[in-house]
Amino acid sequence: NECIQEEKQLLMPIQFRSTVHIDTTDKSVHDLKHTLLSKLGQSDKLILILQSFGYKHGIPLDADYVFDVRHLPNPHWDLELRKFSGLDQPVQDFLEASEQTNDMFNDVYHFLDKWLPVFAEGHRHYMTISIGCTGGQHRSVYIVDRLKKALEAKWSIQVLHREMKHWS
Repeated sequence: NECIQEEKQLLMPIQFRSTVHIDTTDKSVHDLKHTLLSKLGQSDKLILILQSFGYKHGIPLDADYVFDVRHLPNPHWDLELRKFSGLDQPVQDFLEASEQTNDMFNDVYHFLDKWLPVFAEGHRHYMTISIGCTGGQHRSVYIVDRLKKALEAKWSIQVLHREMKHWS
């Protein structure tokens, strides 16, 4: 109590300059965060980071979840597709022709659709979902791009294609 009184005395000269006063007496850390974000006009909405990567360059250390898509058909072995990435229509057409690709996408999408609201309720600021294939140019990039399109209406999304500098 003595420390609190001393703090009040120290802050008194600048109190008149403040535009927002928040009584923190009965607030938990999570309540305080929510109050600060709402008073400052910022959203406390979970940010979803979708990251593609290549296993040959290592698994991202910052990933909350990692999904392996190396079992999907690999456009790398088609010389006409090798130069493209998963963002390009020829690769997208190739991958969409595979039932496995669509099944994998649907499984990852339904997992995220079900569990992201739970993670957000747990006061997470962000969640990093990493999708990996061998080189990080075709399959993982395609799945990340498709997930972004499917989830962006509900979530704030950032996309990172980690291996972009290695693309042919």
